[in-house]
Amino acid sequence: MVKRVRRIYPGYLVATSICAFVVIPAYAYVMDLSLGEIAKTIGANLLLQNHLPPSNAFNANSSSAVNGSLWSIPYEFWCYIGVGALGVAGLLKQRLFIAVLAAAVLLGRICQDLAGRQLHGGPIGYVVGDFYLWSVVLPYFMLGMVAFAFQDSIPRSRWLLCSLIAAAVVAAHGSIHAAHLVVPVALAYGVFYVAFSETVNLYDAARWGDFSYGTYLYAFPVQQLVIASFGSMISFPLYIVVSMCLAVSAGAVSWHLVERWFLRTRSSRDRSATLKLVKSSTVLRR
Repeated sequence: MVKRVRRIYPGYLVATSICAFVVIPAYAYVMDLSLGEIAKTIGANLLLQNHLPPSNAFNANSSSAVNGSLWSIPYEFWCYIGVGALGVAGLLKQRLFIAVLAAAVLLGRICQDLAGRQLHGGPIGYVVGDFYLWSVVLPYFMLGMVAFAFQDSIPRSRWLLCSLIAAAVVAAHGSIHAAHLVVPVALAYGVFYVAFSETVNLYDAARWGDFSYGTYLYAFPVQQLVIASFGSMISFPLYIVVSMCLAVSAGAVSWHLVERWFLRTRSSRDRSATLKLVKSSTVLRR
């Protein structure tokens, strides 16, 4: 839990503060930056509430959100708490339980959609998050747990990958309910298939720093800034390239100036040991 807090909080608090106190004043002419609102912003974000001062920033864009990507952060943190709870209960080693729980989560969204009734949780939902959104987010987290639990028996098969992709495409064009069942499985398997590829070496991809979290934190506001600054003057392909370059650059700056100072960085000996461990693992390997 300490590691998760040190990994999530520093970058998140700096990113939300930059959005609130730099981006909004730069791109809004109506805003509330009173002392009360500043205190509310800082206090709420200590609880991962993604609160930003009200403003008219980016109102001319197709979306007026300053940082619409952050909605998943509290859900992810609750997932970490859930893993801890399962560990304390001794259920993390119960592979069948993990598999059944993952299947139940996958079917939960489909059941809600078929019934035409989305569960939101009422007062409890305000604390732990919207129940229906949980049925959207949680399947991917649970499938990662399944991959770990069954790492000694999941085959790394090109034919299985192609079959899952084909099934996902067919489901996406046929039934939204089938897509909600098949697409998460295909995506999870595809991610692990690439990650453990012997052709594409990703074992030490973060040797110069882990820019992934910072890129995620700043990608949405970067896209908003590009649209607000250039609008129709920039073509869509160029918009993608510019946004990607700026987002990754922001992620690199976030890593080097903020995130890495709260983490114990791995030595070259640690990375070598990790590389040997990953290469010897049987998870999703031929």
